[in-house]
Amino acid sequence: LEAPRCGAPAPNAASPRAWRRRGAAMSVDRDGTEKYAYRIDDGGTACFCFPLRTAVAIGGLATTLVAIAMLVDRSGAEASLRPLVGGYKAQSRAFVNVVEVLGIFWGPVGIVGAVGLKTSFVKLYLGFQIVRLVVWAAIYCIDLSAFSRCNQWTRNVDEMTRTYGWNEIMFNVALHDRCDEERLIFVVCSVVALLVYLSFTRATQQLLAGMEEEPRYLLRVTGGSVNGAFYTQSLASKSIQTKMRQQDDTRRGEVATSSRQASQMAQAQDGSADASVVPTVEEQQEEGRQGQAGEQSFAMAQAAGPPPSAV
Repeated sequence: LEAPRCGAPAPNAASPRAWRRRGAAMSVDRDGTEKYAYRIDDGGTACFCFPLRTAVAIGGLATTLVAIAMLVDRSGAEASLRPLVGGYKAQSRAFVNVVEVLGIFWGPVGIVGAVGLKTSFVKLYLGFQIVRLVVWAAIYCIDLSAFSRCNQWTRNVDEMTRTYGWNEIMFNVALHDRCDEERLIFVVCSVVALLVYLSFTRATQQLLAGMEEEPRYLLRVTGGSVNGAFYTQSLASKSIQTKMRQQDDTRRGEVATSSRQASQMAQAQDGSADASVVPTVEEQQEEGRQGQAGEQSFAMAQAAGPPPSAV
């Protein structure tokens, strides 16, 4: 699928307008069975740039890479993620470690769901993203409360240690007199990261809605409805179908006309051959009259007797 231009507005993927933009290709088998192939055109975007499926796949890939980094080098990964998601206290670091390491399982689920259009996988990955957002909110509350008394770590270390426990990260920040600077960096970076992650979570939700929704104007099949992700109706399909049927009818008419002409020619040839061999009724009557005249002449000759002998 082609990606839209960065910054270009895109219609809602679940709207009727977006559904009408989806294409359908038709093929006809030898036995005349018509088959249709449909595709999903994910018209929405994430971060005003990435298509929905691409955004979900990128989010799953990023989640997997972060989980691998946490497993390989936890201290380095924590230091890199701290301005974005927090982790300035022992409780917040524990939350960060748990939720990010779990991405080793849920990241591939999101990738497979986006690439293979598997509704169940996308739904599971969306659940993980929502849980991650809730955990991040708890982390922000914990870390912001830690920054409120950051300067006390250099003025009264014993009391802060008895009250909150030893916190080497906050002690180093206060020791270098960077409490206000570190707080500003954390607030700005965490808000930006939260907005980006919300955009990717919204993309997952829109993709899932487009995969599960069946437009109201589609024909409902008796005995069960078809999943909207794999059944759509293009505006061009009816005209294409009508055109192909007209072509088939024209082709069948030409074949029937050719067969009829060949049959007539064969019958004409058989009739001429029979006419040359079998005598007509007039010929049979003429032959009968000639035979009767010959019999009468023979009877008269016998009645007259033998001819006189020559003297």
